[in-house]
Order: sequence, then structure tokens, then C-alpha cells
Amino acid sequence: MSARGPVGVVGDGTASAGAGAGAGAPPGPGKATRAARQPLPPRLRQQIVIACCLVASAQITWGAIVPALPRYGDMFSVSSFLLGAIVAAFGVGRLLVNIPAGLLADRFGPRRLLLGALVGLVVVTVLTAFAPTLAVLLVARFLAGVLGGSVVTIGLAVVTARAPADARGTVLATAQAVQLAGGAMGPVVGGLVLDRWGLHAVFFAAAVPAVACLVWTLLSPDRDFWGKVPVVDQRSDLVTSERDRDVEGSISLQSHDLDRLDPGQDSGTAAGATAAGPVSGRRRVATDLAAFVGLNVVGFAVFVIRFGGEQSLVPILGDRVGMTSTQLGLSIGVITLVSLGLLPLLARLLDAGWRRRLLVPGMLVAAVAIALYPVADTPLAFGAVVVAAGVGAAVGGIVPGVVLADVASPGRQGAAMGIFRSTGDLGAVVGPLALGLALDHWGAGAASLSLAAVAGVSAVAYLMLVRTPVATVHAGEEGRS
Repeated sequence: MSARGPVGVVGDGTASAGAGAGAGAPPGPGKATRAARQPLPPRLRQQIVIACCLVASAQITWGAIVPALPRYGDMFSVSSFLLGAIVAAFGVGRLLVNIPAGLLADRFGPRRLLLGALVGLVVVTVLTAFAPTLAVLLVARFLAGVLGGSVVTIGLAVVTARAPADARGTVLATAQAVQLAGGAMGPVVGGLVLDRWGLHAVFFAAAVPAVACLVWTLLSPDRDFWGKVPVVDQRSDLVTSERDRDVEGSISLQSHDLDRLDPGQDSGTAAGATAAGPVSGRRRVATDLAAFVGLNVVGFAVFVIRFGGEQSLVPILGDRVGMTSTQLGLSIGVITLVSLGLLPLLARLLDAGWRRRLLVPGMLVAAVAIALYPVADTPLAFGAVVVAAGVGAAVGGIVPGVVLADVASPGRQGAAMGIFRSTGDLGAVVGPLALGLALDHWGAGAASLSLAAVAGVSAVAYLMLVRTPVATVHAGEEGRS
């Protein structure tokens, strides 16, 4: 039993906390106090970087094929729809494996599963260079999706589980940036190698970073980091519920959006409370479930933009306006450079509780830039709108992973990440096929406007669904254990 001072949200994402007994008067109104965030221990930081690099190396292997799509179109004499199928085959593999990979990682531990999948991905990537027919290429891309999807799902689940609550924004923003960097390095490597050494060399070059990351991981083992995450209980809940919350004090729940959460309270989700009674607890669970649905809607849209847009529609439209493979790869690489430059600012804003004010403007910028694809009729203009769309989607795309960590139950991160990644990979399958079909039958305008609509609708869905209550502990009231 202990008395608790007031804990609540002040202004935008800041918290005020009353002092403990004998510590003096609580801070005045409007004055925010927050415990200084401790730096990550070097050992933990190293393992997080390794996990992120494993994910990025998998991204490189499948991004390298993007500049080669027009070359495959000429080689196999196929339509835009079938070129989209090459991208979609990879997404089908990821779609089928994400949830099983997450569940297996929760049950058996992530290290061996992740490293085994990455070894298989290296082998499949090298063998893809020798695909003699479209059918063989599609099978190789499917297998790459199964193996690469396992690496990404397991790697991101580990980072999500190990990220400290007070540094979650920084850690997951970094993971997102490294993942984005890997995805963008693939087209850069593919474009440069394709123009100089030909199609076969692309896949050998794409496998090199994965091999380097494998060696680094094997030389830096850490059983604590890569061990299984303890499960709170044996229920199957993917999001936090009233039985997962144990906070002292009398609690009232007030509805606020995620932009007003205090990271020191674990974004108002994992460390929320239910002393207000079962009705408030059930309402909280419903709120977290709605947030989980909203995050999956945004994840679907981001993957449609990346796979249907950057990796399918953009190469075809870029070829039409005279972009070379190198120019296309460099344009996508610029997205990464700008996103990495924004990372320190984005990480601070996420740690300060910003959610919708990053996601909504980012997705709207992406929507406007994508709508301009058909009117950008020079390589320079087209490259500019591609960069604008990519940066907007990257900024908005960071947020769902952070909020997912807020609402996922401890020990269930693998399953939650598997569902989230599968929803995204559904977009990776539907996007290239739907946009390729629209491009073949109705032209660049219809395809671009359809993609822009997906980005805009996802922002609206986030505004409608992702809201969560904030717990307020009143001063002077006796706590309950």
C-alpha cells in the first residue's frame, strides 16, 4: 500500500508526476517532469543493431530485382501484369510464412530460425540468377519471400520485444530506418551492377551483405537477447488486457489519442490499469483491438505503396520517361538518405509521444506525390515525385511499428508481428497485381490515382481507429496492490 501522486498527461505527450512522500510538493500546473532516459547498455545496443542488419540484408536481396523488371519484361515478353506477378510472388511467400514464423519464434526462440532462414535466402538468391523461364523465376521469388519474410518477421519481433519502453520510439524508428535502408540499397546495388556487369551479377552482389551479417551474428552470440520472451500468461490475447495491467492507485480512464501519450507510462497501453473496474478494462481492450486493426490498415497501405508502387509501377513508368536503371536505383536510394537524415528528429518526436502527427501528414504527402506520377514526364521530375512519395510513406510507415509495441502483450510480440507483417504482405501481393492490371487496361493515370487513394484512405483509417485511453492516478488516494 502506498500513496501515489498525480500522474497524467499535460499538454502534448508530456507527463507530470507528483513527488513521493516526503519529497516535497508536486510540480505546478503545466510543468512536465520525466525521468531522464537511460542510454542503452552497449551489449543490448550491439544486438539490436545486429538484428536490424539481418533484416536489412534480407531486404537488399529482394530489392535488387527492381531495376531489372523492364529487362525481364523484354526477356520473357510479358505484360505489366506479369511483371507485377514477379513482385507479387515474393509477397505471397511472405504472406504465408509471417504468422507461422512469429509463432515458432515465440515458442522455440528466434536465433536458429532466423539464421537458418537467412542461409536459405542467400542460396535461393544466388540460384535466381540462373532462372531460365518465367515459371522458374516465379518459384524462386516465392521461395525468397518465404525465407526473407521469416527473417524480417522474426528480426523485428525480437527488436520489438527487447526495446525498452522509454526508448521504444528511438529503437523502432532506427529499426524502420535500417529496414528502409536495406530495401533502398537493393535497387541501388541492382541498378549499378545491372548496367555494368549484367543481370546474373545482380543476385550475387545482393547476397554479399547477408553473408556478412551472418558472420557478424555468429561471432557475437548473446543468449539473453535471443532467448524466448516470457509470456505473461497462457491466454492467446495479442493485445494487452485488464489482467495484464497492475498499477497502484485509484484510476480513472479518459479517452485521448496516441499523440497525447506519455512514453514514461509505456504509451498508456502496456502499463495501463483497470482499477476503475471491468467495464473500463473491457473498453480498454476494445480500444487496443481497434488500434491493432488500424495499424494493420496502415501496414497494408505502406506495403501497397512499396511493392505496388516503388517496386512495380515506378520502374515501368520510369522506363517510359527514359530513366536508366542507375537513375531509378539512385532515386530510390535518395529516399533512404533523406529518411535517415530525418531519423534523429523522428525518433525524438516518437519518444515524446507523437503518433498521428507523423503518420497522417506523411501518408498525405505520399498520396499527393503519387497522384503526380503521370504528369512527371522527364527523368528529373519523375525522380523528384518518387522521392517525395517514398519519404512521405517512410515517415508515416515508422509509426505503426511503435504503436504495435505499445499494444502487443508481452511474450506475444512474434504472433502480433506475424499478423501485422501478413497484412502488409497481402498488400505486397494485391498491390503489384492490381496496379499492373490498371496500368494495362486504363493507363498510368488510373493506376497512380488508385495508389494515391490507398495512401489517403489509410490516413483516415488511422484517425478513426487508433485512439487509446490514458490512465490518471489521483493524488492523495490510497494505492491498491
